Amino acid sequence: MNGYNIKKIREEKHITINKLAELAGMSVGYLSDIENNKKKNPTIDKIEKIADALGITIKELLTTEEQLNYTIDTIKNIHNIVKEGLENSSYVVDNKNNLILEPFYDVEFTETERSEIVQYMKYLLSKRKR
Repeated sequence: MNGYNIKKIREEKHITINKLAELAGMSVGYLSDIENNKKKNPTIDKIEKIADALGITIKELLTTEEQLNYTIDTIKNIHNIVKEGLENSSYVVDNKNNLILEPFYDVEFTETERSEIVQYMKYLLSKRKR
């Protein structure tokens, strides 16, 4: 557990360590040890009391800004990979286009035929841009 996160949140909320200790029902010394990472593994009961006293969830208390940024970056990377995969895919996912392609769902196209279909669709789209 990162005690510095508790201290950061406490200070952002303009709560003194004395007030937080009182609200959480623990000694100032014990809370100080947690905040300064001298007490690395407080019980879940203590963590819950600190979170309640700060008016946040346990998850918010335990999630650091670095972890959140890492998670956001990971989601963005996954989004870009999926988007790139769809852009480079020869399969149509769009519902409006599915209506056009519906009569061909059961047809087994060869790789060459699929490639030619994609090329023709690209050609049709390029005519729009002119």
